[in-house]
Amino acid sequence: MPTGLDAPHSAPRANFVYPPSSYATAKDGRGTETPKTLPQLWSLQEVGLARSLTYSVSVTNSWATSERARRTMIANRSRDTAPELAVRSLLHARGLRYRTNFRPDRTLRRTADVVFTRRRVAVFIDGCFWHGCPTHLAMPRSHVEYWGPKIQRNRDRDQETNELLRAAGWTVLRFWEHEDPAEVADSIAAVLDFGDRASQTDSQVRTR
Repeated sequence: MPTGLDAPHSAPRANFVYPPSSYATAKDGRGTETPKTLPQLWSLQEVGLARSLTYSVSVTNSWATSERARRTMIANRSRDTAPELAVRSLLHARGLRYRTNFRPDRTLRRTADVVFTRRRVAVFIDGCFWHGCPTHLAMPRSHVEYWGPKIQRNRDRDQETNELLRAAGWTVLRFWEHEDPAEVADSIAAVLDFGDRASQTDSQVRTR
C-alpha cells in the first residue's frame, strides 16, 4: 500500500487524501484540522505531506528549447496515461462506475482523472515529472531556470485545486503514477466504501 499514512487498519489508506472542508471541524492539538469521524485518516501532517520544491532561480525562458526537454514533454502525457488506464480498468472490474477527465465542479477550471460524481470523490494520478515527484523527478539538465519554476507552479496549482474542491464539498485523492495500480484501486475503493458507510450511519441518525 502507499506509504506515509499512519492510520488505523479499519480506515482506508491512500497517499494523499483531502476531505471536503465540511469535514474539518476539529483540531488535533498540532493545529491540523481533522474531521470528527476520521481524525487520523485526514490529518495532512500525519500522512507526511511535504509537497514543496524550492528553487532559487529566475525564469529567463518561456518555453522548452532543448531536444531532450521536448522528448520529455512528449513522453509525459497529460491524460489517459498507462497508470491511469490500469487503475480505471481495475476500478471498472470492481463494478465501480465513474467519469474520466472530468471537471468535478463546473465552476472551476480543474479536471480530475477519475470522478465519482454521486460520492463527490475526485481522483488525481499525478505524473512524476509534471507534478514534481520527490522520488522520481528527473529535472532536465538544460534550462533548469525554466523547468524549476514550471514544476513548482504545477505543485502550487495542485494544492490550490485541493483547497478549491474541498471547499466545494469534494474529497480529493492523489496518487503518484509510479504507485502499484492494484494498491491505488484498493485505496480508492476503500475510501468510497468508508464514505458510503459513513453516509448510511448519518442517515440512520437523522431518521431516529
